[in-house]
Amino acid sequence: MTAQRKCRYCLYWHSRLPGGVEPKDDTVGECRFNTPVPQATADTRRASEKRGFWPETYGKDWCGQFSLHRWPQRGGGFMKPPALN
Repeated sequence: MTAQRKCRYCLYWHSRLPGGVEPKDDTVGECRFNTPVPQATADTRRASEKRGFWPETYGKDWCGQFSLHRWPQRGGGFMKPPALN
């Protein structure tokens, strides 16, 4: 079995689903490889007030920082990841 290099299997990706719910390709999550990126928001009163956000990605996305965290198991759930080829 060849590992799929998708965000939803990455160590640094966190889905916004409640715990125990398996993320899919269209699930939105946050890439937490780097620190949050400061951005102004609509509720900030001054330009100097910024909040940090992690980049939003979909479960099907991928980047060069990929590190395998979990692997889908047939029949549902996840198992320990196999070695990447």
